[in-house]
Amino acid sequence: MEQVKVKGGKHTEVIHEFEICIERPKPSAIDEVIDLLKKILNYCICVMTCGCVASYRSSSGINGEEYGTLLLDDERVAVENLLAYLETDNCSDPVVSPQHLRALSILTYSDNDDLQRSAALCFAEFSEKMCGPLEAEMAVPLVQLLTSTNVQVQRVASHAVSKFSVAPFVTNKEVLASCGVFTPLSRLLFSSDPEVLCNACGCIAALATADCSQQQLNMDQGIKALLSLLKSAHVHVQHNAAGAILNLTRSQCNRSKLVSQGALPVLVEMLHSSDEEIQYYCIAALSNVAVHEKHRAMMVAIGNHDVILQLISLLYSRQEKIKCQACFAVRNLASDGIQQVLFVRYGILEALHKVIKATSCSTQPTAAHMLAAALGCLRNLSILKANELSIVSEDFLPDMCSVLRCGHNWEAQRHAAGTIRNIAVGDHIQAVLERVNV
Repeated sequence: MEQVKVKGGKHTEVIHEFEICIERPKPSAIDEVIDLLKKILNYCICVMTCGCVASYRSSSGINGEEYGTLLLDDERVAVENLLAYLETDNCSDPVVSPQHLRALSILTYSDNDDLQRSAALCFAEFSEKMCGPLEAEMAVPLVQLLTSTNVQVQRVASHAVSKFSVAPFVTNKEVLASCGVFTPLSRLLFSSDPEVLCNACGCIAALATADCSQQQLNMDQGIKALLSLLKSAHVHVQHNAAGAILNLTRSQCNRSKLVSQGALPVLVEMLHSSDEEIQYYCIAALSNVAVHEKHRAMMVAIGNHDVILQLISLLYSRQEKIKCQACFAVRNLASDGIQQVLFVRYGILEALHKVIKATSCSTQPTAAHMLAAALGCLRNLSILKANELSIVSEDFLPDMCSVLRCGHNWEAQRHAAGTIRNIAVGDHIQAVLERVNV
């Protein structure tokens, strides 16, 4: 019977994503917003009753100069409404009635920065305590606050969006996306304020994980900004920018946009970062992009095969998650003949062998995951006839047989068996038999 070389083990579209965390936890906004609303209301009362008020400059920005005119009647009523609500109805699960929502909307669309900040603080409080999903009626004014020119408003509003985005309600992301949240978030990526940048990147990272968001994304300018922020002087901004890019690579459309906007050279360069979190996110992003043949060729062409050399180097990382992620990236990248040859030429087999030896019989979940990833790389490399002798000579076979005898890691066993079958039907069957019997 004719022997056919098994081509199993080609790249699989393993999509990895960044789970956004809020880098700068905020205290409860309730005390701040109540204090701010009281100062606004007290000022109005003073002007209406005696016509005079002491001019002072407070940390909240309220002073006689800025409040030279009274609030509009509907703004004053809205302030009174929200103040009464926050002081009496502040519970663990706030219920925002149509009346309260109207008051929030009035403050949101006010020309007064302090009223906008009050609205933003209310949204921040609700984002911390609401136990139900976000509704469009509340999302619309929140998204509007992101367009404010006031940095303090931008900070609080973007934080509220990030909290709603990571809440355990999938519909929150759908609602925010449908309300056009990506347009103002993209603009905030050009802010000079680190906190606004950190929050905006975190919002995009969280929202990009929703399938519905892929239809709403219009990130051409935002992508350029995210790539620039990978080199920010602020580590939290860097992390969230890298996470946003990683999560954008979950869809083929966004992967193509990223590549067209010059993402590949930047991501490959960031593999040299001294920050291990940045390395991890960028490896995962490259792994996702590498599912496309054209992108793989472009990736390898950068910097005289720099991506191949750096991924091999990262297989020696002290961080297990980086080694594991590097294995996934190699597995996807080594799906074509030329890449398979280059990886072996640059010495990946020794690095993979070290990983496999260290994890071959471990029962630890992380080690088992890494073993499967490393054997998946080896299986892809074994597809190419030119690599057979190198793999046999590296003496992987005893370790792969050991993996087959350990019955607790099915994924690793599948890749080990596939690799053995690939090299067993080649030209080096005698060498294979000798090593199997060792």
